[in-house]
Amino acid sequence: MRAFALVLILAACAPPDDLPPQLREAAQSDAPFPELQPIAPLLDAAAAPGRVTDRTGADLSARASGLRGRAGTGQSPSRAAAGPQLSAQAGNLRDRAAALRPPVVDPALRDRMREGAGDAALR
Repeated sequence: MRAFALVLILAACAPPDDLPPQLREAAQSDAPFPELQPIAPLLDAAAAPGRVTDRTGADLSARASGLRGRAGTGQSPSRAAAGPQLSAQAGNLRDRAAALRPPVVDPALRDRMREGAGDAALR
């Protein structure tokens, strides 16, 4: 970890000559400050009609209550509507996924490891 920190510090201290030309100019201490942009157009765009209406609050409240309801049941509306067919497909997929996850260490090797290291080391 210390070696990584040292490399990082040394890389940060690279001379500006190693930088691309466009960054080299910006890295100079006598470079001009960036031009400030007026804030009025940004504020006008934020206050423009059509972004937030009287209906926005009600829509967001309805969405939030729907999400809270889904969180309480643990089901999405589409899953609840699909019924048993979707549940059966999900069960089949879970079974297939479990079959694809064999143990990393086969039982014979695990027994050899227990004999060599003792049971306490493997718990």
